[in-house]
Amino acid sequence: MSQMGQQLGARLSTAPVDFRLPPYHLEMHMHSEGQLVYVHRGKMALMFRDAAWAVFGPSLVWIPANCPHSGSAITAFTGATFWEAELPRLRFPPRPCRLAIPPKLNLSCFLTGSRGKVRSIIGNLLYAGQRTNFALALPRLPAMRYLATVMMVTPNLIMDVDVAADHIGMSRRSFTRRFRIETELSFAQWRRALVTYCADVLFRDKESVSSIAHQLGYDSVSAFIAMYRRTRDRTLAAKELVG
Repeated sequence: MSQMGQQLGARLSTAPVDFRLPPYHLEMHMHSEGQLVYVHRGKMALMFRDAAWAVFGPSLVWIPANCPHSGSAITAFTGATFWEAELPRLRFPPRPCRLAIPPKLNLSCFLTGSRGKVRSIIGNLLYAGQRTNFALALPRLPAMRYLATVMMVTPNLIMDVDVAADHIGMSRRSFTRRFRIETELSFAQWRRALVTYCADVLFRDKESVSSIAHQLGYDSVSAFIAMYRRTRDRTLAAKELVG
C-alpha cells in the first residue's frame, strides 16, 4: 500500500465519514487489500490504467487489491471507505465494479460506521448479483477529461461540439472521433447521459420535475421529460411527474 493510501486508510479507520472539497486529487496508487468506497453525496472521477469513470452519489464502488487507480473530487462529496479485512467472508469480484443500489435501500449505516450492518447489506447485494458497470465513461485525454468535469460541475452549461472542440484546440472532426473512441458515446449523447444521471440524484432528493428541469438548463419541462425517457429508455413513475 502506498504511503498516501496508508495515511488515508488510517484516518478513515477511525473516522468513517470522509469529506472532500475540490480540487482534491489522489495520484495513481494501489492497495494491498481491496477497498469498498461509498460515495454518499457529490461527484468524483475515478481513473484506472485503461479507463476513467464518473461516479455519482449515492454509489458503492469496489476496487480490488493491487489495482492501480486514482481519484478526484469533482464537487464536494461525503462518503466512507471500508477495507476488505473489515468485511470478512464476502466474495468480491476480481475486477473493479459498481454495486447497484436499490432505490429505497437505507444506507445510513455506511456513514455511522456500523460494520455489521454494512457487511449484511453488501453480502445481500453480492449474493443477488447486484453489480453493474460504471455509470458514465470519462475521456482519458486530459484536456477532454477536464472539459467533461467542468460539465459535471455545471450540467446546465449549454455547449455544443464546435464550442467544446475549439475550447481545447481541436478540430471538430478530431474531437468527435476521439471523444467517441474514449467514451463510446457521441458528445451530444454523453451530455444527455450526464444530465440524466444528475437528474437521478435530484429525484432521490425528492425534487420536483419542474425544478430539476430548470436546474439542468431546460426551459421546457416536457422537453426535459422527453429527453430523460429517451436516454434512460424508461418512463418516469407517475409520482415523479407531479409537481
